[in-house]
Parts: sequence; C-alpha cells; structure tokens
Amino acid sequence: MLSHLRLAVFLCTVPVTLADFIGLPTYPPPRDFTTNNSIVPAAWLNLSSILDAHFQQNFTAINATTALAGLSNVTFSLGIFSLHDPDAAAFQYHHGSSQLAANENGAKNVDADSIYRIASVSKLITVFTGLLSLSEEDWNTPLTEFFPSLRNATSVTELQDAPSWQDITPWALASHMSGIGATGPIADLLATFVTIALAQNTTAEDLEPAVQAIAALAGLPPVPLDVFGACSVVDCNSTAAFIDSIASSPPVFEPWTTPGYSNLGMFILGQVISNVTGKGYKDYTSLYSDTLFSPLNMSSTYLNAPSPDGTAANRSVIVGPLSGTWDFPIDSPTIPSGGVLSTLNDLNKLGVALLNHTLLSPVATRKWMKPVSHTASLTYSVGAPWEVVRYMSPTSGRVTDIYTKLGDSGSYSAMLAIIPDYNAGFTYLNAHYAEPGTNSEALRATVALGTINELVEVLMPALEAQAAAEAERNFVGTFVSDNDSVNSSIIISQRKEANMTSGIGACLIIEQWISNSTDALLTFAGQVPRLLPAIVGEGPAPQQITFQVSTDPQWSSYTAAGLGPFSGIYGSNIGWFTFDGDSYGGRYAGRGIGTFVFELDARGRAVAVTNAAAGLRMLRE
Repeated sequence: MLSHLRLAVFLCTVPVTLADFIGLPTYPPPRDFTTNNSIVPAAWLNLSSILDAHFQQNFTAINATTALAGLSNVTFSLGIFSLHDPDAAAFQYHHGSSQLAANENGAKNVDADSIYRIASVSKLITVFTGLLSLSEEDWNTPLTEFFPSLRNATSVTELQDAPSWQDITPWALASHMSGIGATGPIADLLATFVTIALAQNTTAEDLEPAVQAIAALAGLPPVPLDVFGACSVVDCNSTAAFIDSIASSPPVFEPWTTPGYSNLGMFILGQVISNVTGKGYKDYTSLYSDTLFSPLNMSSTYLNAPSPDGTAANRSVIVGPLSGTWDFPIDSPTIPSGGVLSTLNDLNKLGVALLNHTLLSPVATRKWMKPVSHTASLTYSVGAPWEVVRYMSPTSGRVTDIYTKLGDSGSYSAMLAIIPDYNAGFTYLNAHYAEPGTNSEALRATVALGTINELVEVLMPALEAQAAAEAERNFVGTFVSDNDSVNSSIIISQRKEANMTSGIGACLIIEQWISNSTDALLTFAGQVPRLLPAIVGEGPAPQQITFQVSTDPQWSSYTAAGLGPFSGIYGSNIGWFTFDGDSYGGRYAGRGIGTFVFELDARGRAVAVTNAAAGLRMLRE
C-alpha cells in the first residue's frame, strides 16, 4: 500500500513525459502546413504576434528579464520548411535593426535571400560534404594514415603527451569525440599577445621579448614564438605546414571519452576531405560547390564574403565594420568550421534535401541522424555534428528529438534544425555588432536562443496536433475484406487524450479486428494495440505506410514510471526488447502478426490495409 501511495505522490509532483520507439513518430508526418484546414498557419500567426508585441512595446533593455529583451537591436530572419508542403517556406519573419539601416555597406532590410554569416552551421555543411565524399572505411581510418607526420608528433610540454592521433578518426572529429583542443593556435593566448605587441608598433627584432613581457604580466613563462611551427593555421600555405602547426598541442581528453566541441577538429576534417577528394589545400570553393551547393541550387551560399560593392551587395547583412565582421581571411582553412555564408532560402533547401534524401541515401541519412554520445544532461545529446535537443511536449508528454546545428561567432548567430518525426524543420539567422564599450556582447546569442524557444514552443504543439488531425482523417475508419467470402475486418480508432498515469499516449489504436471470423485482438492478451508508423514510403507523397503494433507503456524514464533504475528496464519502456515478440503478436510463417500495411491515395488517405500475417486485404468502407 505504501509503495502505491509513493507512486501516486510521485506522479503528481514530477513532470511526466512519454516515449516509444526512438525514431518512430506517433503519427505519420503531416502533409498540410498551409491550407485553411491546417493548424500550422494559426500557430505561425501566434508566433508573429508574439514577436510583433515585443517590437511594439520596445523591449530594448539588455538587462530585462525577458529572453527577448533587445530583440529590436538584432537583425534576424526566421522560417520553417516541410518535405510534404513546399508552401510552408512562405512562413517567414524578418526584422532589420537600426544597425543594418545605418551601415553604409550592404542591405538596408532583410528577406529570405539576405546573406548572413552562418558561423558553426558550416560544420554541418562540412560533415554533409564528407558523407558524400568519403567511404565508410575513410571515416574510420586513423588520421595518421592521412597525415603520416602525425605519427612522430611530440608534445609542446613534458607534462602531457601529444594527442593519440593514431586513435582519432574523421568520424571522431565530426562528432566532437576526438579529445583534442577547441581551437588550436588561432585562439591561443600566445597569438593574442603577438597581436597586442604588433599593435604597439613592435619591430620584428623586438617582437619575442615584447611578447614575453606581456606574458609575464599575465603570470606566464616565456616561450619561443615558433612553438607551433612555421605558421599558425590561418597563415599556413600547405597541408603539411597546417598539420605541423597543430600536431603537438596536448589533448584535453583521450579519444572517445566525452564530447568536447572542437573547431580545430573541423579544421582537420576539412583537410581530410580535401585529401581524399584530391582538392588543393584551400580549394574549399570547388569542393563544397561541386558536392553540395550546385546540386541543391544553393546559389546564394558562399565560402568567402561577397564584395560589399559587388552584385550581392544589396543582399549582404553587414552590421559592423567590414574588417573583422564581414571580410574574413580569403580561403582560410578555418572555413570548414565556421566560414560559410548563406540565406534562409538556401538553408531551407539544404533541410528539405536532407529529409528527401536528395543526395544522401535514406539508410545513410538515418544512420547519420542519430546521437553519437550523450552529454551530462538528459535532454541534450551530440551527433556528427548534430546538437540533439530532446523536446518534451507540455501538453501530451511526448518526447521529440530535434536535430540542430547552432552557429554563434563574431556578429552572427544561426541555426538549422531538422525534426524527422514531422519531416519538417526551421532556419534562423541573425546579426548584431557589439559596439566597443557597451554591455551587449551576449545580446545576439541570448536573443537567438530566446527567439528559437518561442518558435519551438509554438510550432511543436501545432505540428503534433496537425499530425494527429491528419491521422484521424486518413486512417480512422472501418476496413473490410475485399473477398466477400471471407469474414475479416478491422476498425481503426484514435485515442485523443494521453493517460499520463498509465504511460499511454494519444495515438491510433485497433478497436476491433476480426480475421477469418476470429477475434484477432485476443492475440494481444487484453491490451489495446497502438499503431505506430514504422516504415514510410519514400518521397513527399508516399503510397504506402507500414504500421507496427505497440502495447507496452511509453514512459520516457524509469523515474517517470515511478520505478527504480533496473526495475524500470521492464516496467518503463520495454518495447524495444519485445517489439517483435509474443506481446506484439509474434510472427506466423515469418510474417508479423502486429504488422499492418496501409495503401494510400494521392491525398495520403488510407484506402486499404493488409495484415502481414493474415495476408488479407481489407478496403475502406
């Protein structure tokens, strides 16, 4: 009795979330984002109203409590996309700040073709390019095979060894699991001290003692200026010199220990891809263009900033001085990490191409869009180079993985997000220059994440509701045998409300199933079978969807189920153990009793269903 009381109290005090097979949505992805029958337009109007309200009330105080404080000071573009409804791309929101209007260079207002720096979203483009260029063997080959000089690397300090380059692979670099440092020489304090000394008009002859004097003021010992070799990443002129400049810096972790976000890893990955494809040391323009940009018609995506007086000048989002904010080193080896510029329209094309498997096969895409490692948080995981956010619906309790890549550098922030459960996603771009002497350094990033929060909290419930509405319209109904001599029928219904105390979410269910005059629901021992879309046909308008039965509770964690860490193995989410076993009907002659194949018409409405084991086709009444 006491244990039941504890469970009841626990469920009343802890937010409950529900889960099922990871990678399977509750319903097929929604197809309608834009018609009068869709829920999504109202949600977008709601988001627009939220943003409009902030502008109308002039929330400009940087220290205000709202996450959108200072929104008017940031130039941004925001939009969504859908694999199934191209018109969803019309849902956009743009704002040009006073900085944009006042700058003598670039655009005076923004739209979906405005060119922003996308910072570390570049990493996603680099890994995508690698997936199209490298073999499975390449991804798992030690870096010492690509760059033999790494075998002889010695550390710059006696306290630590050089990185275990022989244990680091391109896949470790892509997924931030290499253990190497974050940025390498370019963000090293030694480079900063050199910059300070040169700004003081120090001569070449006096540079080293001047740098050592600056280091002494910081309590650091003198070191030779050539500690990184003859160059320091951006001023290297060959792959060999670049590798030499980064080879000896001690690691932070051993490879494959824990994720550690590394720009340096992306610098190196870019060199690996160039090495395998036979491109020149800094020939990223042809590498990315030939592999990705041209095939996807991303005609407004650049690796070097368009000239402020060129043909793209009136579309360039420039909010500060050209030097240091817009004009970066040309063809720098840092481009794979953060050097790409793009537009809302072009990044939407990239997102749709991922969902549509335009360049990468379906199986390769599914393999790529998985976590490689957890973080210390239960709600964030790391992929290659995905930042996976586990969104928990406040209304249904459902857990949905959002695959994102965030960028934040200099005067620019960006995000591309893919939501596989809904075959949809969103793009966000912004720009703000932090004037020297102001306290607005963090404004851009804070506004970026605050705006994305608002988008997600409005969009995700709308997508969930739209998917549920379409599932009811397309799958709920009675289906009877197409053979008059056979008594077989099935009634598909919808559970519209989640039962949070039992771990059962809203979903499609089998209300009644007669197979050859037999009550086939007895197969499931009194459980009400849920139907989950397991295999969806390819393309924007699939003609067939295979559903799999699920009967076990859907708790997202053992704590949500009120169980312990090991009793929860069976009691909280055992479906992935039992998915093809007796509790789900088992198999007959190799065919799943819990497997139902629906045939769809051009609108996505089910016109027939066949149970795999019974082999009987049933038509919608």
